[in-house]
Amino acid sequence: MSIDDYQIIRYQLQKELMGEDSEHYFRLISSKNRFKEVRHDLSSDGIGPTPPDRWMIMTYMSFLIAQRYKHAVVLLSNKKG
Repeated sequence: MSIDDYQIIRYQLQKELMGEDSEHYFRLISSKNRFKEVRHDLSSDGIGPTPPDRWMIMTYMSFLIAQRYKHAVVLLSNKKG
C-alpha cells in the first residue's frame, strides 16, 4: 500500500479494533476513555486530509498495525517534531 491509501488503512484498523478481538484490544488499552479515543482517531469524516484531532497516536496504534498487517512496529521516539 502507499501513503495515499491512508483512508483504507484507517478503515482496516478500525475493523481490526472492533472485530472479534475487540475485547483483547480493550484490555490492552486498559481504559474505556482511551479505547473510545483510539476508535475516534480511526474514524473518518470523508475524503481529504485528516484533521489533527484524528491523528493516530503510535503508542496506541502500533499494536493494531502489527496485528492487522503482520509486521513489527517499533516506536523510536515519542517526541513531537
